[in-house]
Amino acid sequence: MCDELHLVTEQEIPQLLAWLEQELPQSYALYGVVKENTRLNWPGYQFYTIGWPNIQAAATGNTDVNCGCYDYFKNRVQIFLYARDAKSAQVLLTSPGIVDWNKPAIFRFPDTLTSGIHELFQSRFSYELHELTFYTMMAQKDDVITRSQLPDDLIISPLEPKRDGACMNSTWPYKNEHSEKYMEQLALHFPSCGVFDRSGQCLGHVVGTPQGTVGILYVVPEMRRHGLGQILLRGISEAYFDLDLPCVAYCLTNNIQSIKLFEKVGFKNIDTIKVISYTPT
Repeated sequence: MCDELHLVTEQEIPQLLAWLEQELPQSYALYGVVKENTRLNWPGYQFYTIGWPNIQAAATGNTDVNCGCYDYFKNRVQIFLYARDAKSAQVLLTSPGIVDWNKPAIFRFPDTLTSGIHELFQSRFSYELHELTFYTMMAQKDDVITRSQLPDDLIISPLEPKRDGACMNSTWPYKNEHSEKYMEQLALHFPSCGVFDRSGQCLGHVVGTPQGTVGILYVVPEMRRHGLGQILLRGISEAYFDLDLPCVAYCLTNNIQSIKLFEKVGFKNIDTIKVISYTPT
């Protein structure tokens, strides 16, 4: 049936990925998660669809306890969703067992679904809108990039989980008791790049995320405006290209300075994505 809930099996994930690939760039929020799951970098997600094999909507369900980010996200729901229309999205979200509606919810989905999902949350689940954030989705697909000239007194290398997890966590604005382990897991499983001085102090870092995007870009204040941001972005771009993957990033739409930095390295604006947070009333 076209409105039947379907739990995607491990053998069926390539078919789900192929469907999402046809719907790019609007489907990238979910596509990136499925892609990383397929590469076994971040197992633990369950994927559901409405309709199979004729898919109308797809989303992640409740996160498995074995997922690398479980402890960090266990007190909130994080859902990645794509649907061709708001009705299919509503059918998927209201299916029993998909989401624990007793927790705050963070959703990533294309702009076309906003009104339908917002209406559903207010009327069906008694949730109220907590925050609406717009991101500019940018990508660099061309693996011919200009290498940055690194000063002689600096070293560039991938991040090491145990060595650099604490440093990453110390600058993370959303840290909690589980976030340092989360940072270590990111550095362990995904492409990364760090710039260090000769004493080993980390002056800047950037790492990939379970969504298949660049994240947690940071440069210490005293080293800003010295080109380290561009060096880091070029370094992680090369790491993604070595895996035959595009390098994708989400920038806050109103963060003009950050967008200009990515443009200098060759990223192009390809879409806008909404991240909406809801809390139970």
